[in-house]
Amino acid sequence: MMLVHGGGSSYRSTSPRTSFQPSALAANLSPKAKDHAAAASAPEPQISTTVQTTADATVADDHSIPEDIQSVVAKADKIMATVLEFHGTKPYELTLALKVQPDVWDALKNNYEDQVGFKMEYSAASGTFIVTWPTWVHENLDVLFSPFTKISIADPLRFRCLYNKNMRIMTEKKASDLTPDLQFARLDSNGEPEDSIIVECAVAQTADALWKKAEDWVRAPHVQLVIAINVSIEDAPTPSGPKVKTELTMKDLDESQLPTYGPITINDRIWGGKLRQILVRLYFLPDEIRHALGAKFETVDFDITPCDDAENTYALDKALDDISDYLSSVTLDLITQTVFEICFPTDAPFDLKWDDFYKSFARGLRLDALHRHNRYNNAPVPEPQFPKVDVSKRRQTNQAYLQNRVKKRRT
Repeated sequence: MMLVHGGGSSYRSTSPRTSFQPSALAANLSPKAKDHAAAASAPEPQISTTVQTTADATVADDHSIPEDIQSVVAKADKIMATVLEFHGTKPYELTLALKVQPDVWDALKNNYEDQVGFKMEYSAASGTFIVTWPTWVHENLDVLFSPFTKISIADPLRFRCLYNKNMRIMTEKKASDLTPDLQFARLDSNGEPEDSIIVECAVAQTADALWKKAEDWVRAPHVQLVIAINVSIEDAPTPSGPKVKTELTMKDLDESQLPTYGPITINDRIWGGKLRQILVRLYFLPDEIRHALGAKFETVDFDITPCDDAENTYALDKALDDISDYLSSVTLDLITQTVFEICFPTDAPFDLKWDDFYKSFARGLRLDALHRHNRYNNAPVPEPQFPKVDVSKRRQTNQAYLQNRVKKRRT
């Protein structure tokens, strides 16, 4: 397996880039595609409920591309309208897969990747375009892995930390575009990754699909470590029964005596499932066999499921410490001792933000249950109310802090 970068296309749209809004995106579609996009906001859009489950996603079996749409860009518009329609009618289905040609995939990637709020990937071996919508777990990865961001700010010419950035990887002798949830990389003189740490997190997809993707990544020449986080949550029952006119808010749930990690019960009905397990699996190939033909990777598992008993956290605390220590050791191998000491002095060591991760996770479970409750009862759906972080301000603060650290070392 080898990693290949690039792969540009001539099918780039000339329409201006905007922040992703379904209505704004639909306005930029070609005329024939607008009719399909209108289904996303129609009262009762027509979409098949027959699905076929694969290892990676749920494949809708009736979304064929009409023959009368001739241009590649128009086909891409039609597919994107189908994606919007699917998510508008099935907000809790977090994966969708459609068969598309490679040139159509190039048009999708070039025209929409910077606008949409979901992950876009392509499997060349099967000709499948895979869409994955993020969960509250994915949106909190930048907080959990903030040490990597700190390093990339300290030395942006040598290190990079990216979230949901498309990469091309060779699998089964064909190039596939995969998108890691996070990539921390040491860059070569051309700005290309020469050593990387990859993070993949699964909430909607199966554990087997996550492990398969992690195995693909760990065999890439520049990948030193893959961190796979599998989150297992019990499915909430399908909503049924009489509807109520009660409009609930997050404040109502926060004031109730609900279990921290589910199940979330509202008016004697379960709207949110219980957390089963959070398993972290580290994948790596020892350096001495990395380039050997058929080399086998090694794995280490850590169960980091939060404890119901606050007084019995020894095993959990040890697992979290072991993960941080392991990542600290691997990171130190990728960066210089000087950069490491500047970013992580003795009073602020390399430490993943596990407390923030668990708090956000518990709140995400409640927010998801509240969405289900209010949607079913035709009540307003609240916007996410996670603590907002001003990234630009945080970046400026970190840069000032790191610059002061450098000055102190020089004096």
